[in-house]
Amino acid sequence: MALGNALTITAIGLTVQRARTLAQRLTRDNSASPTASLVLAGSLFLIVIGGLLWQSAAAVPGGIRPFG
Repeated sequence: MALGNALTITAIGLTVQRARTLAQRLTRDNSASPTASLVLAGSLFLIVIGGLLWQSAAAVPGGIRPFG
């Protein structure tokens, strides 16, 4: 179980580093803040990942799901 946690945290860390590098590369020409489309894409990505994590929670009788 510890190995699974370590691999998951490592994958998340690598994803964050790659995303940061990509964001910096996309906004290199524009010294201002990231464009609105990049911010929107990142927000939608986080919402989708959050939904997937929420759906993957094991159903427990009496429920850990707040709406069902």
